[in-house]
Parts: sequence; structure tokens; C-alpha cells
Amino acid sequence: MGARGIVVGGSAAPQPVRFYVPASSAEPIEIEVAHSGLRMVLVNRDSVWGLGEEWKVLGVYFLLGPFPDDPDRFRAYVGEVGRRDLLLRLKEHAARKEWWNRALLIANEEFNSAEIGWLEGRLYDVLNNAIAAELMNKGRPGDDSIALKDRGVLERYVEPIVATLRACGASPDTADQKPAPQGGKRERYRESVKDLIDADLLKVGTRLRPMRKNLTTTALVQADGGLDVDGVTYAAVSPRHAP
Repeated sequence: MGARGIVVGGSAAPQPVRFYVPASSAEPIEIEVAHSGLRMVLVNRDSVWGLGEEWKVLGVYFLLGPFPDDPDRFRAYVGEVGRRDLLLRLKEHAARKEWWNRALLIANEEFNSAEIGWLEGRLYDVLNNAIAAELMNKGRPGDDSIALKDRGVLERYVEPIVATLRACGASPDTADQKPAPQGGKRERYRESVKDLIDADLLKVGTRLRPMRKNLTTTALVQADGGLDVDGVTYAAVSPRHAP
């Protein structure tokens, strides 16, 4: 198989994503993100049956498909396998779901079922707020039972997975991901969370996370524009708006 390196990334350091492209489009494409510890493969729906026994493992996955009449958007389903195996689950989806045409499988032999469940919910949140994605899940999945310190460890896997999605053409970008303003003056915004919801730039139920990697507390977006943080509702992003 030949190898092709693609460097992708946003405001953080770019992630080098390498695709091992086979001679036939019917064969799965193995994906490697340097130093991530993840094992990934991109497979066409028609080629699911060509996956090897090495994918009889636990992990998370994405089903990806075109969005009707809009080439700039895509459909996605985020799932996890914490008990059986990825290969069996993907074959089930191939037999029952018609809308998807590609799948991205992600595994790490060190993950346990609770960690896989948390990653599923975290990756759902990523695409739930992506302007190009239409999620096909019936509700937010995930397992939030693991300790905060363990979430911090798992968070380091999110960036290479997001980079791989971008390289696969499934953009995880949010509406505010645009070039930084020029000059030294900090840009300020008067729009509220409710304004973003009304403009379809933010979805109710999205979990907002701090940009600083050492912070793990999340805020759940409410229908009225409020933010639920550990059971306390704030009227706005500013801490001055606490009840």
C-alpha cells in the first residue's frame, strides 16, 4: 500500500494524519495519527465485508453519508462498542441503515467500556455543534460516570480524531472558527447564547467545554439560552450572571 501524509489542524498545533491508500477503492484505508496511540480505518459501506479479524475489538465509530441536496453538509452517526466488537456492529449497520456510505472505526486496546462510552458522548458533542453535520442519533449517547481525572486523560484522544474527521471531509468546524482579527484590539461580541440558538449557530443540548485543556467542567446549553454548570443555571457566559 502507498502512503500519503496530510497535515490538518485548527488553532492548535496541526495533527499529521497519514492515509495508507490501497490499490483498489474497494479496500479499507488505514489511518495513522502520529503519537496518538489510536488505530483507525476508513471503509466504504460496500467494503465492510473486507475488514479483517483485527477489527473484532471494542471502540468508537462514525457512520458518514451525504446530506440531501447540499454538498457542503453531511450526515453522521456516532456510536460505540463496549461489549461486542466493531466489525459485527458495522455489519449490522450495513444491513439496516441505508443513508451512510463510509465508516470511520477507532480502537485502542487500552480503552474500557466506560471510557469508550465517555468518548462516544464527547465526539457526539463535537459534531452536534458542527455547522456542516446533521446527526442521525436519536439522542445524546455517552457515559459520564468516569472520574474527572480520567476524562482529562481521554481528552487527548479527541484532537487526533477530530483532525481525522476533517481530513476525511467530515468537517467538525463550528460557526466561530474563522481567522483571528487583525491588530491588537480584542474583538467583542454582543450576541447572547439565545441569539446563537435562534440563528441556528448553536444547538440546544450542546455541551460547551473550556478552551483551556486543564479545565474539565462543561456547560449544557438550555433552550432559553441559559447554561447549566454542575446543576447551577447561569443566564449568560459571564460569571456575573449567576443566580
